[in-house]
Amino acid sequence: MSIRCLSIWMILMMFQRVSGQTMTTDKTIDTIVPYNRPKLDEFSIWNSNGITHATSSSIGTKPYAIFINTNNTIYAMDFVNNRIQIWSDGSVNPTQTILGNFSNSYSMFVTFNDEIYIDNGKLYGRVDKFILSTNSESPVVSAPNTLYWPIGIFVNINFDLYVADSLNNRIQLFPLAISYAQPKFCHTSTWNPNGTTHATSSIIGTKPYAIFINTNNTIYAIDFVNGRVQIWSNNLTYRIKTLFGNFNYSYSIFVTDNEDIFVDNGAWNYRVDKLITGTNSSISVMSNTSVCYGLFVDTSNTLYCSVANHKVVKRWLNENTIMPTVVAGTDSAGSTSNTLKNPKGIFVNTNFALYVADSSNHRIQLFPLGQSDAITVAGTTSSYPTTALQTPSGIVLDGNNYLFIVDQFNHRIIGEGPNGFRCIIGCSQINGSASNQLSIPYGMVFDTYGNIYVTDRNNNRIQKFILSTNSYEEHTTQLPTSTITTTTTTTEVQNSSNLIISTVSSIVRNQKYSSGILISTANINIICVDESTTQPPTQTLSSSIPSIRVLTDTTMLYSKDSTSLVSKHVLTTTELPPTPSVLVVPSCPGVSQMGLYCNLSSAPCASLQPCENNSTCIDNSGTVGGYNCKCNETSNTTFECVCEAGWRRIHCETKIDYCENITCLNHGVCRSLLMNYTCECLGTSFSGRHCEITSKTMVVRQITSKSFGYISYIGIGIVCMFLIILDILKYCFGIDPVKNELDKIRRIKRLKKNKPPQVIQRFVYVN
Repeated sequence: MSIRCLSIWMILMMFQRVSGQTMTTDKTIDTIVPYNRPKLDEFSIWNSNGITHATSSSIGTKPYAIFINTNNTIYAMDFVNNRIQIWSDGSVNPTQTILGNFSNSYSMFVTFNDEIYIDNGKLYGRVDKFILSTNSESPVVSAPNTLYWPIGIFVNINFDLYVADSLNNRIQLFPLAISYAQPKFCHTSTWNPNGTTHATSSIIGTKPYAIFINTNNTIYAIDFVNGRVQIWSNNLTYRIKTLFGNFNYSYSIFVTDNEDIFVDNGAWNYRVDKLITGTNSSISVMSNTSVCYGLFVDTSNTLYCSVANHKVVKRWLNENTIMPTVVAGTDSAGSTSNTLKNPKGIFVNTNFALYVADSSNHRIQLFPLGQSDAITVAGTTSSYPTTALQTPSGIVLDGNNYLFIVDQFNHRIIGEGPNGFRCIIGCSQINGSASNQLSIPYGMVFDTYGNIYVTDRNNNRIQKFILSTNSYEEHTTQLPTSTITTTTTTTEVQNSSNLIISTVSSIVRNQKYSSGILISTANINIICVDESTTQPPTQTLSSSIPSIRVLTDTTMLYSKDSTSLVSKHVLTTTELPPTPSVLVVPSCPGVSQMGLYCNLSSAPCASLQPCENNSTCIDNSGTVGGYNCKCNETSNTTFECVCEAGWRRIHCETKIDYCENITCLNHGVCRSLLMNYTCECLGTSFSGRHCEITSKTMVVRQITSKSFGYISYIGIGIVCMFLIILDILKYCFGIDPVKNELDKIRRIKRLKKNKPPQVIQRFVYVN
């Protein structure tokens, strides 16, 4: 079924209303938007007589899509001729024309960095991205079996994509794909101060630095000395795989959502490598002058590296070149807002703001997108002085965009919240090897349950600290602009902390028709339950309701100027009196229990009952949904297994090979993924979705080799033609151009052959 994206409207921020309460703290984020938002009042009017900006001679017939950026550059789609016309500010005629592999496009959107998103759904069922700087085009969204005539799309503040799936009569949510865990915590959350050792030096070697955990809770850690990557599956204490590569003394690792593993290889080879899954081989993806103390790949597929010579560099992984560009710092050490000194850990949020652990300056720096001057967000030199840091090395942001820092030479982990920073682990700040101590830790990561893993470097181990308490509840309240149906779901996350997450979600149904998506202004409330007053569950709720502290996180948007939008988070605290209308889910003693009376199982098979047609559900934490369906066949009935996306056959036992009808050009190797595929190009000479883009160096080599080949062919042809002409003259026309020369040679040979015999003469001396 073909897809037509009639409105590609990539809006980068959702509006949120601010409730009238006392402000306790705030976090300010600058966001750049590529479209104009002029301020208008109720008296604004427009001239009723329009001026024709473009006619069919330039824009063709039946034009649909138009976009104007903040520089007043106009982009318009020529629907029939499959091209984009561009007018610079004030120009009458198009100043640029773009031709691409798209047809009958209904919509487009242009980002602030001149990336053009184009509807290419009529023939290809996808959305393409055209990059002006490289003049290249590649698909970014392709879902032919998921949507049926999508009309409008909207991207919220978290970059989650909402699609009005018109003829399926539904609104689809596509969450932003990130590979790392970002759990949300209440400001009263605590972790067990006594850690458990996940890996010792027998597995991870000595002086471990790098660790990464993906959203499936697969753990990746680098054996620093032995040059290998150790991998553990979800909640397993024994490793399931070991990867070797041509790297040693690696300080950092990052794994993307398609399981590409990036490792620092700068100690000896001055580069960053990508390990090829399923093999022990790797390819170089970035050239460096030193080691990478921190690695990160953002949602735009840009690789960041904090190098030892006081700067952070980046490279877009779809480029042909492996040379990076500087994004923060200089080649010289310094303590000003635009310089760094031995940067270590880095993190890039969904707004593409760069956080850097400026280690030797004992601070955390925030570089907003496109800016070289940073804001100090942690450390004694911050505008709002926080706790003192001593050579910070690792940084992570949680789901609420609060910082968690590895305070390396204070031997502790600290975390940020609405009330500032607080110590979480190693709060004695004493160097030691006990379960509640750390010794020069380097990196930290979260798993999806909120547990913290730390590379305890001088103790040659990886420590796990379990989340103990985290009563967190999120509410979304829509404005009364549409008919709203509200549903409430409660899910208990299985771990030893009995984490309770209750989500109230609202589904907006437009009263007229689905010509677009209307996302209303919303308030997000974080409710933290005061566990000291929580009573055991009883039959009635009127006498067992605890007192509740409500922490309200709202967002106010206002424009500083015509090109930027400022989002200010306002956090307030209020008390909710006990009331029978408030439902508080109790903490159950067992990790597999849930419900008001702790009498229900939280296992997916028991709580979801997902299997149909009399099939048997088997809990399996190793699968995506946490279960498997075993279909039962009888003599009188037939069955059909409803397979999860990416699987097929009668028992859903075969993974779909998405490389079946795909040809990777230039000897590229196709690798099938879940719901997708990728072409692994050989070397750095080829790139693109199907390795169809050839680098300039390879093109020159090909032209040169072909030129020598052609010259050889021409030379051989000339010699052959010369011999053929001689034969034709001799045998057809009796003309032998070399007859005289041959006769001369024959005479010389006869003379030599008929030479008179030698005569011996005797001479007698006569006196």
